[in-house]
Amino acid sequence: MTSDLVYTQIFSALFGSVIFLFALTWKASPFVIPTNQKGLRIFFNAIPVLIVSCILVVLYVWLSRCSNQLALTLIGAGSLIFCIGFMLLHWRSIRLKRTSPILLTVIGIIWASAGPISICTFTTLLLVRNQSEDAYQNTPLKLEYVYEGAYHVVTSPIYRFSETPIRPVHFKASMRECDAHDPRMDWIPKVGVLTGASYMPPPKIDEEQSVIISAIAPCHGDVKKAQIILMPDPKGVQRKQIKGTDKAGESALFDFVILSNTSSWVFENDEYLAVTTNAARTQMHVCTSIRALQDAKLFFAYDQIIALGTASSEGSAEEEATRANNRGHTIAKWINASLKGSGQKKLVYSINLGQFRSNSSEIKAVTPDQTTHERPVVLVGVIGGSKSNLNEAFKNALETAQNSPYYTGYLQFIANNYRAASLESYSALPQQTATSASSACFK
Repeated sequence: MTSDLVYTQIFSALFGSVIFLFALTWKASPFVIPTNQKGLRIFFNAIPVLIVSCILVVLYVWLSRCSNQLALTLIGAGSLIFCIGFMLLHWRSIRLKRTSPILLTVIGIIWASAGPISICTFTTLLLVRNQSEDAYQNTPLKLEYVYEGAYHVVTSPIYRFSETPIRPVHFKASMRECDAHDPRMDWIPKVGVLTGASYMPPPKIDEEQSVIISAIAPCHGDVKKAQIILMPDPKGVQRKQIKGTDKAGESALFDFVILSNTSSWVFENDEYLAVTTNAARTQMHVCTSIRALQDAKLFFAYDQIIALGTASSEGSAEEEATRANNRGHTIAKWINASLKGSGQKKLVYSINLGQFRSNSSEIKAVTPDQTTHERPVVLVGVIGGSKSNLNEAFKNALETAQNSPYYTGYLQFIANNYRAASLESYSALPQQTATSASSACFK
């Protein structure tokens, strides 16, 4: 509370007290108390000081806050009603000339005190409202998304898929209303947990649903909202997250996406996938799988995307390295087309993991059907990492997967059996001469 508010309270309390004291003691007043006793007159002269002291203690300690505007309104209205009611009772008692001077004194003190209280309370209410409005105009309600240590205005939905461990979504809600700085936070529906301004999604997401995070200004009633869309994993997709750290200590989260156990690259092909369904094997263009990920909105959850190229152990190392490189470019090409179609701007990279290398020293005769698992279709979504060296962080993530019993399955399989090359930025879009099977994916 500023000094201006204190001075105004003192002035209004003194002004009101003097007026109502004058009404009690002026001989021509219709409310004058008929007494000439010196003790009573000294008491009446002390009324302004007592009233002012009482009012200022209450208002300064408790009521001069925008959160107490309702209390100020009730006290002001109640004091005004008391003042008018007891003034009328006082006037009526004087006309009847039957009321004792002591009772008249008590009635007079009540309305003479209620009047200044009402004046000062309404003055304080007006000042508090003006002060609240000025403060709010200077610092209005704002809701920001906290990501990688920076504050971002929420302009689009925030997408989250099932994760282990769960990553909270942090917000910062700010404003100023008098002495109030923290908006009220709420979320609808009550899925997950909101603690302060941090939202914790549920550990498992079975169906798509939208959660609205709201920041509410208590006095002004303004509302700022952010939308979090919880998404289930795309069908047939395996995901595993792992953190990687560069040499400078900056980290990024890598979300490895494997297009299921039932699909892999067609042998000696870098455009089509071999898909097994009910023991029957068919071929499908890779763009169809990328389109399915786009339709599942998986790419919305990532800041950057890495396409991995793999090749099986058959053939020469040089030929298969070239094939793996082409496969990574193919995935990157259709990811770019997907992002363009959905209006997303993200960096896309390609990594040539090269030919599968077995840890076994024994050489076995194999057929293409026996090496389908060596040709997985893999992409990696990068979450965060804008300050990190992505090459170093990615290699660190693979090293972590090699040495940790937690990262089993395809992630450890990739880390142990391929040699990661450096990231290659890939920005080429599909040409107009694309095959009919592939161009049909992104009409």
